[in-house]
Amino acid sequence: MPNLPTEIWLRIFENLVSWNPYEAKNNGALLRICRNAFSGGLPVIYFFPKLNAKNYAKFFNTISETDYGKLVHHLNLTSVSYTSKASITSRLLRRCARDLESFSGPQTGLGFTALRALSTCTRLRKIDLSVLSERIDLQYLFAGIQNLQYLEYINFPALSKFSPRLTESWPPSLVHIGFAGAITDDFVAYSNFPLSLRSVNITNCPQLTDTGIFTLLSKVGETVTSVNVQYPMAELSRNALDCVFQLCPYASVISVPANYITSNLFESLSESESGHKVEHLEISYSGSLLTAISLVKADDLVSALADGKLPQLRRLQYSIRLGWKEESEDVQDLVDLIDDQGGEVFVSVK
Repeated sequence: MPNLPTEIWLRIFENLVSWNPYEAKNNGALLRICRNAFSGGLPVIYFFPKLNAKNYAKFFNTISETDYGKLVHHLNLTSVSYTSKASITSRLLRRCARDLESFSGPQTGLGFTALRALSTCTRLRKIDLSVLSERIDLQYLFAGIQNLQYLEYINFPALSKFSPRLTESWPPSLVHIGFAGAITDDFVAYSNFPLSLRSVNITNCPQLTDTGIFTLLSKVGETVTSVNVQYPMAELSRNALDCVFQLCPYASVISVPANYITSNLFESLSESESGHKVEHLEISYSGSLLTAISLVKADDLVSALADGKLPQLRRLQYSIRLGWKEESEDVQDLVDLIDDQGGEVFVSVK
């Protein structure tokens, strides 16, 4: 077996990861079998290396001392924890820049040099900075991504600062934006989002008010097919998201917290022949039934379905914290109406 040619070893390694090539793998020990195994397996092992606090330093040294960086297509530093310094991340990005397709930031932070280094990764399609625990300046982030022609997916960090000097320029091919951190009403008002946008995730934007969320959904609503708003959104009012159906008429997936909707969300739906396009609706809730606020009820959805306002709804998922009792008449009617449309109802704990 050790005498197998390099081409055969390459196929063996490819088969080891073929069931999910976009998941990090750590089969490095197999490279020690023989010289041909090393040559054949190297491109596969480095395609999406599995990095952690224990092997990160060795990985960085290897990338620094060899040309193996050109083999790296996906770089995920979320498990590296606090062993990753910003300067090291910057150098690593530059060494892996040639064919890098996705980058997930570490749990620490990224300095301006690392953010600038993103601009050298011209083939990047995905950037996920959602786990960063240190504040970054959005000015440097936009400077690093604005010319990435292939970038489709970006998640902003929960901690960031909005520079008054910021002149954002969005990459032209973005399909998904995960908004978080220092996203303000002014930032949204002056942003020109790409027409390619199809999905938005909005969470932990403590400065975004009802005006900002309305402006944002007004700007992207005609193109997006997926809208996901998550708690907490500190400045949103009780009815801030009652406009989501009107502003996003083609969204087939909508997820909203009950904290920011009222029964008017469903009452304001128009009774057109086609109804709304939503197919998957999720209503989460972060709160207690003991609060004084009036929560959306199952009967609100029953009325909307009975009036033909949600004819394409196939999957409803609601939080158990809403207090909708499965044995109640309203919930039974709700289940029956969705079942009549070929759909299902699920209860979640969130």
